[in-house]
Amino acid sequence: MNVTILLLAGIMLFNTFDVFATMIAIERGVTESNPFASYLIENFTFGGLWAFKMVLVIFLMVVVERIRGMPLRFIQFTFTAYLMLTLYHLWNMMYALH
Repeated sequence: MNVTILLLAGIMLFNTFDVFATMIAIERGVTESNPFASYLIENFTFGGLWAFKMVLVIFLMVVVERIRGMPLRFIQFTFTAYLMLTLYHLWNMMYALH
């Protein structure tokens, strides 16, 4: 299977987890610090935030498809950034349970 496709699928999964982690944190009283995400949640619920994130990932997929010469390192960097965000959410969730 193509490495690029696997990385983009991972980015999509990490984005989905980010929305769920944000939802859980807000339900526990945390305030969303990203003003754009906060606007989407307030006006379109978490479904709106998730839909926006999925549109961004699909846009990234189209860009990758159109620009065949896009360095794999850019996709790997994006994947790693979302992986770190996911680990950060997991760490905070584990910390909150103690």
